[in-house]
Amino acid sequence: MQKICCLFLSLLFLFGCSTAGSHSKSVKSDAADRITVGKVQREIRIGMPSSQVIEALGSPNIVSTDENRLEV
Repeated sequence: MQKICCLFLSLLFLFGCSTAGSHSKSVKSDAADRITVGKVQREIRIGMPSSQVIEALGSPNIVSTDENRLEV
């Protein structure tokens, strides 16, 4: 009975550690992908082509136009 209990606790510990490790990796990658004011000020300049903006910040999730039919 003790062997089964010990085996169960060991497996529980191992699976618990693997789940926490994979979660922390996804949190780190999410933080790296976030757009911050500092990143925008560092990377983006007035008059930059949209291809360079996409390269610096990634593809937009929304594209809209203003009253002059320019993308904003």
